[in-house]
Amino acid sequence: MELALKHLFKINSAPFSSFHTSSVHHYLTKAEFQKSIQIAILGGHTRLGTYTSFLLKQNPLVSRLHLAESTEQIPNVAIDLNTFDTKCQVETYFGSEECISKAIKGADVILILPTEECNPATPLGERIMIQGKRLYNFAKQCTIYAPRALIVVNVPPISVSVPLVSETETMHEF
Repeated sequence: MELALKHLFKINSAPFSSFHTSSVHHYLTKAEFQKSIQIAILGGHTRLGTYTSFLLKQNPLVSRLHLAESTEQIPNVAIDLNTFDTKCQVETYFGSEECISKAIKGADVILILPTEECNPATPLGERIMIQGKRLYNFAKQCTIYAPRALIVVNVPPISVSVPLVSETETMHEF
């Protein structure tokens, strides 16, 4: 059996410490093993969204970056991002819930960022009320239009935001 495995997987009988990564690197750099991903950033008009978008635009694994928000400030961020010469294409969606659902469709990763309306000095209850409805709507759309996407929640307070998204997914038969 061991001989068959060595032949099948070309296992070297040398100890593990002498294993060279060049053979693994050969398989990982082939084009058929590389997959590009699409990322949707909800709340991309904020400073945090802008900085995150700049970093993600430079990642070679990201093929499309969808920036979505209900305000009209988002196209300015996309214009700045598209000046960089990378393979990642940036698209913006703003306005109604229909536009946000278009941004979410086909995304592999959805990043939900907070709005800048909340001051850190704002009491916890007010912050939850300000961000809660928006977060609930985003989570509901994520379960409907991108059920297999990885959802990253970065809306403070995290201890309230993550359970809210989790319960929203279970309510809508995730």
